[in-house]
Amino acid sequence: MKRYFRYGALLVLFFGISISVLFLSTPPFEQTVSTSAEDAFWSGERVLVNINTASPDELCTLPQIGEKRALAIVEYRETSGAFGSVEELCEVDGISDGILNAIREYITT
Repeated sequence: MKRYFRYGALLVLFFGISISVLFLSTPPFEQTVSTSAEDAFWSGERVLVNINTASPDELCTLPQIGEKRALAIVEYRETSGAFGSVEELCEVDGISDGILNAIREYITT
C-alpha cells in the first residue's frame, strides 16, 4: 500500500511540474488590436474620443458601440457635417439617450 501511495505522489509531483513548466514556458498571447484609447484604458488614463474625427475602429472602443453603430456615426457625420455637441449624437440611428449617457464621459466634439 505504501508503494502505491509513493508512486501516486510521484505521479502527482511529475504532472504538477510538467504543467508548471508548460505554462511558464509558453509566451503570453499577443494582442492583435491596439488603439490609443484602449491602451489608455488599461493604463488608467482617460482619453476622450472625438466623435468628429474618430475612425470606426476608434468609435468601437466606446462602451455599447459596435461596428454597426460606429459606421452609422461616421455616415451621419459625412452626410450632415460635424457634430456641434455631444447631444447631437442622439440624432444618429441606433443611438438612444441611454447609450449617449453610457458614453458621454468618453467622448468630445
